[in-house]
Amino acid sequence: MDRGVRLAITGLGLAVQRAANQPVAMGRGGQPWREKKWGAPAVPLGRLTIAFDVEIDAVPQGVVQIAMERPEHFTVTLNGRVIPASSVNGWWVDTAFQTLAVPAGVLQQGKNELLVATDYRKDTNTEPLYLVGNFGVKIDGARRIITTLPATLYAGDISTQGLPFYRGELVYKVPVAAKAAPGQRVFLETPRFGAACVRVTSARGTTQVLGWKPFKADITGETGTVAVSAMLTGQNAFGTLGGRGAIPPAAGAGAGARGGATARTAQVSQPPIVPTIPAGLLESPVITVEVRK
Repeated sequence: MDRGVRLAITGLGLAVQRAANQPVAMGRGGQPWREKKWGAPAVPLGRLTIAFDVEIDAVPQGVVQIAMERPEHFTVTLNGRVIPASSVNGWWVDTAFQTLAVPAGVLQQGKNELLVATDYRKDTNTEPLYLVGNFGVKIDGARRIITTLPATLYAGDISTQGLPFYRGELVYKVPVAAKAAPGQRVFLETPRFGAACVRVTSARGTTQVLGWKPFKADITGETGTVAVSAMLTGQNAFGTLGGRGAIPPAAGAGAGARGGATARTAQVSQPPIVPTIPAGLLESPVITVEVRK
């Protein structure tokens, strides 16, 4: 195949199967790799090298890792430096995603090239790769650019604030000034959020999970600040890989709630344009005082 062709990772897999005159595996019928158990051993059909462009405005501080599946089957080279599979130092999100630490000084400002090569066989899968570390990501059309972490997050979609592919827990500190008179209760409500649920943690360590309407937590007696955690899902980190459109955004409190990494994540193997869905606290929490018997 022409090295200059730019493809989504899913489209690349199909293109390679066709170029190698292999049956296309689309999840229907018997999969070609089932022959590992019931057929002849798979043999190399050629050498496959996949090139990823990694653009960096600000070189990340601290540890940066490459998360990938089955690194022992691939040769990974970053800016000419081989990162051996023997350097696997753990896993990210799922044990299937093994992590390779990027040596200090290898990443540089500007253009970086990540090469992943393997002996292509009929049971070879082309899978997404992820860079994981403490950094932000700026989206500029088809470009994904690594930049600094945002200093502050505001109520609203975090995918437009430098964290388009973030997944995991996102904690907001919310000041509490309201006090309840006798017969009154103080509540914190999250009107709209893009997450699986919201968790409210008091300064005393008590927690309340807001996973269904009315999305209110009783914070009577609390002073100072409470921690409001948006428990984001993996939608923005892992999909939609086919680029066929995102899940509709949240229309109300928690409606259609999905989110988008226990670490900041840049998808280096996505299609040119991949939609994200709103994530985080989409509106500021509201504190009310109500009369309760």
